[in-house]
Amino acid sequence: MEAGPISSIIPYRRFTREGFHVNSLVRDLVVACEDIWPEAWTMLNPIAFSHPLPTLTDADDVICWKGMQGDEVVFSVREACCSMVGTCPSVTWTKYVWFKGHIPKLSFCLWTACHGKLPTQDRIASWCSNQADLCCVFCNNCMDSHDHLFFDCIYSKDVWRRLKKEYDFYGFPERWSVIMVYLNDNRGPKKKSHRLALSSAVYHIWKERNRRLFQRITQPPIVLYNQIRDQIDLQVGDGISTNAWEDKWLSVGNLSSLIPYRLIRAAGFTKESTVSEVISSLDSNWPQAWVIRVPDLAELIVPQLNILEKDQVMWLDNNQTLTSFKVGEAWKTLVGDMEDAPWYGICWFKQYIPKYSFCLWLAILNRLPTQDRMLRWAPQSDQLLCSLCERSIDSRDHLFFDCHYSSSVWEKSRNEIGLDHYQGWEEILHNLIHHRWGSNAVRKKMFFAATVYFIWQERNRRLFDGRKRNPQQLFNELKASIHMKCLSIGSTMDVGESSRSTT
Repeated sequence: MEAGPISSIIPYRRFTREGFHVNSLVRDLVVACEDIWPEAWTMLNPIAFSHPLPTLTDADDVICWKGMQGDEVVFSVREACCSMVGTCPSVTWTKYVWFKGHIPKLSFCLWTACHGKLPTQDRIASWCSNQADLCCVFCNNCMDSHDHLFFDCIYSKDVWRRLKKEYDFYGFPERWSVIMVYLNDNRGPKKKSHRLALSSAVYHIWKERNRRLFQRITQPPIVLYNQIRDQIDLQVGDGISTNAWEDKWLSVGNLSSLIPYRLIRAAGFTKESTVSEVISSLDSNWPQAWVIRVPDLAELIVPQLNILEKDQVMWLDNNQTLTSFKVGEAWKTLVGDMEDAPWYGICWFKQYIPKYSFCLWLAILNRLPTQDRMLRWAPQSDQLLCSLCERSIDSRDHLFFDCHYSSSVWEKSRNEIGLDHYQGWEEILHNLIHHRWGSNAVRKKMFFAATVYFIWQERNRRLFDGRKRNPQQLFNELKASIHMKCLSIGSTMDVGESSRSTT
């Protein structure tokens, strides 16, 4: 309907009087009404129901979007984003961050670093004038920054150089600003192992920095290096995308660490040779010069290629069994089994919006870089104020939802999805955990996560960009984003249907 969803015009009690329910389809309505709107609905809103009912055909329903030229096109997220935000210039470094076989948390950290958005101390310094206590936790020489951490600092430089030697990554720069120039000029790493090494180095160095800063836990560079190296393992399928020397596809380790390149070249291979090329040339026997150099190769059978399968990243679990890489399995191996958090269903559910749920997850864990946490770096600072109300420093509990600005947004969201009135973050979270979601469960959870995300976004916009939106403007954008998500996953989401209605 041009007037919008019927539920915004006709109350649900009038649906049931006509024999319909919240999950009724358009087909049910058209067939039951025999091409004429119910008289009670027409009397309630003559203008909205002045148009005739649609004619059913054999074609599938299609979600349309009013494009940038004003014409209706088939809905796509890209088209909707271009209409609302505008066409954004593409960057060449995406293929070095997101590639087949990438490890999500590693690539996400690298993606954040490529945007220059990791909360390093040089960025934190823009919030306070007292910078005396801001110092790199690795070397204690200066404030940390993207350039310093990747890889000017003596600690990270040691890790990076070990990796470059292990994976024959020579010639690639060691300074972040130069690395970004290489990535933007399409001179980034070509091999999968090199891309994994880059993302893994950035992730683990950032993780070690935070461990030292917040948990006071330290470990030497060699331990960090071994963690990165041990995560990269490959199972050969067709052998086309695996480098024969630098990727770990044999139980004895990388061949480049066992056999010098002079012997590799003497056998007729190059640094770029793939496993497929090597195995096809060996004829099931290792070169005699290699066996003399590494006697263990004599007992190692040359693997057979499977042209029907692609090479894939593998993970060595706690049972010392190689399995397909999964984030959950890797977490169990490194951290151990842990019970599901009681708030799991609020944050991660079917049809969740990744960036909203990720921000909510950080908020629940109190890991958002709020000003009360920044005080650990500058305890004497008296210039930190909430950018939304400018009355006190911001904290997780203040932002969600003690601040008068955010509480106004939360009231609008709460009224929109029909939740009870709670005060304070802990009380809200506790009651949502035990809330009986019933119908509209997915939409309600989306609204809660989106409210947290948009408030955090507004806080950062005011701090860094100086741009402001009033609570109503922010809520309108929030509501539009949820509506757009509902359109992309099916019209029934406007009514609300979830395969997991409770936490």
